[in-house]
Amino acid sequence: MVFHYLQDNQRQETTRDARQLDEALRVVQETAADIRAGEFAAKPGYVCRNCAYEPICPAHEEALSAT
Repeated sequence: MVFHYLQDNQRQETTRDARQLDEALRVVQETAADIRAGEFAAKPGYVCRNCAYEPICPAHEEALSAT
């Protein structure tokens, strides 16, 4: 597995065993099923600081209305 970091054009290589790959596939399939079913609630957290969708995010709107 190779991650390419676009900001500085660096690569990070890593390996996964069959069990880890199966688990990753399961997570992706469950997430896709939830999205298709319309079940993908926002999960506010650290990554929200840099999110371009903050202005239209339901979680952000809830936080604003609570203040």
